Amino acid sequence: MDTDHRTDKVWVLGIQRKLYQWSKANPDDQWRDMWGWLTDLRVLRHAWQRVASNKGGRTAGVDGMTVGRIRNRSEQRFLVDLQADLRSGAYRPSPARRKLIPKAGKPGQFRPLGIPTIRDRVVQGAVKILLEPIFEAQFWHVSYGFRPGRNTHGALEYIRRAACRRSGTRTPGETGCHTLGLLRGYQRMLRQYQSSSPARADAKAHR
Repeated sequence: MDTDHRTDKVWVLGIQRKLYQWSKANPDDQWRDMWGWLTDLRVLRHAWQRVASNKGGRTAGVDGMTVGRIRNRSEQRFLVDLQADLRSGAYRPSPARRKLIPKAGKPGQFRPLGIPTIRDRVVQGAVKILLEPIFEAQFWHVSYGFRPGRNTHGALEYIRRAACRRSGTRTPGETGCHTLGLLRGYQRMLRQYQSSSPARADAKAHR
């Protein structure tokens, strides 16, 4: 299975590379092969591996199925059946299971979290595998929100460097060192918030 996973990963990366290059060169093009790739067992297996390696795989959706239960029955059978349902048009997403989790820093308050079934998470993951490189090719280099390998710390670092470049033409206290001090203070606040927020960690585990 590990060998199959490595082979699938190489093949998927090749498809993603093609999609990125095509999207970069032809931003207004139509994508006619997407359904064939989406329902390809190699894409579904790769999406399954991502779901199965996430600790949220221990959490079931409305059908009560977890990654462990699926493996006990047959991982291959699960994927083959899912592929057949997608290709025949029989696949229908299930409702998300609603769970209330505590709001950070607000004792007694909760917010709803929707937990999809493992089956739906695999389909969502397969769609993401194919759409991500298409949209990545269109993003500005300064776009940091909800992108692989990018986060708020990267955005702050970009601002810090931009401030440094401009500080030579500004008087002290405008951008330059004053801006850096503000950014560092914000980073400390962000780290404290993330470390003291079990709700955020719990929500991330179920994505």
